[in-house]
Amino acid sequence: MVKYLVILVFLFDAYALAQKDCKDFFNSSSLNSVKAQYKKLLELPFIWKNYRPENYTTVLTNTEDSFGHCAVIIDPSQNIVEVPMANTFTFTNGLYNFYLGNQSLAGSVPVELDNFLKKKKISTALIYNVIKFPESKDIPDYIAHLSGRDDFHLNVIVHEGFHLNIKFANLSGDKTNPWPTWDLQPERDIGKNCYSNEIAKPFWEKEKNALNAFVKILLLDRSNLKLAITAARDFIKIRKQRYESLKDIRVPSKFNPNGISCSEAESIMELEEGMADYLGTTASLVIGSMSPLQVIEHLSDYHDWYYRSGLAQLLFIYKLAPEKALEITGKISNASIWENGVFNQFENYINQNSF
Repeated sequence: MVKYLVILVFLFDAYALAQKDCKDFFNSSSLNSVKAQYKKLLELPFIWKNYRPENYTTVLTNTEDSFGHCAVIIDPSQNIVEVPMANTFTFTNGLYNFYLGNQSLAGSVPVELDNFLKKKKISTALIYNVIKFPESKDIPDYIAHLSGRDDFHLNVIVHEGFHLNIKFANLSGDKTNPWPTWDLQPERDIGKNCYSNEIAKPFWEKEKNALNAFVKILLLDRSNLKLAITAARDFIKIRKQRYESLKDIRVPSKFNPNGISCSEAESIMELEEGMADYLGTTASLVIGSMSPLQVIEHLSDYHDWYYRSGLAQLLFIYKLAPEKALEITGKISNASIWENGVFNQFENYINQNSF
C-alpha cells in the first residue's frame, strides 16, 4: 500500500482557473524543471538508510497560472496519472501542508484529490507549494541565486519529506525507520538563550567562524584539508566552552517544568531540523541543483542556527566519507539519549580519525 506522498503545488491567480487546459500545465517549464530534478533523485545514493524519494508518491499541481484544476501524480514506479480538479489548495504557512490520516493540517486539499487519495488508500501526504521561494521575493535575483533560493524546491521537498516519512511516520506507528524518543521539542527560539545573549554571543561568533571555515575549505579548497580539520576541532572546543558558560541557563520546554540545558535543546533541534536540512541540501548538492558556493551561502543564512550547524557537521562527514555518514546518521536515529546526537557523533568522528 502506498502511504507516503509529496504534493508539489504551483500557485497562480484563481481568476483564470479553467481558462487553459492541462496540456499547458504538463508542458510548463516550472513543472518540467521539478520533474527533471526529481528524476535525478532516483539515481541518488543513499544519504539516509531507507529514505528515498521514490519510496513514496508525488503529486504535482499548479494553482497559480490557471492550472489549479490539473494534477500530475507520479507513483513509485514512475507511472504518471492526471487528476482533474475544480478547486484549489490553501496553505496556512504559504508553502506546504501535511496531510496525515486523511486530514489536512495546514490548509485545504481539493475534494477531488482527497477522494482520489482515499480511493488509492494513500493516507499520508506532504502538500508542497512550488512558488517563487518566499525568502527570494524581495531581493535581487543574483542574491537569491547565490544562496540557491532561486531554485530551492528540491531542497525543501526532501527536507519536509524526511520529516513526514521518518519522524511523523514513526510517531504514527510505522517503526520501519527508528527515531529517538528524546526528541521532545523545546521552545524553538533557543537562540535568545543559547546564541545571542551576552554570555553566549562571544563564543557563538567564534563557533560560527570555525564552522564556516571547515565547510568552505572542504568544498572549495580541498587541498588544505588539514586546515579544515583544525577549524572543525576549534568548532568543537568553542562549542564546549559556550555550553560551559551557559550551564545555568534553561531553555523553556513543555516537557520539563524546569526547562532544559542549551546543550540538550540544541541536540534536539539539530536532530529535528539540522538533519532534515542535511538531507535536503546534500541531495541538492549531489544532483547539482545547488553548487558548493550556494551551499556555503545557504550556511551563512542563519535561520535558526541549529538548522545550519546540524547540516554542516553531517555534510562535512559525508563529503569525506559517505558510507561513514550513513553509519553515523543511523547511530543518531537509534540513540537512546540526547547526548549521542549530531554534535557528539561529529566530535567522535573528528577525534577518532587521523586524516
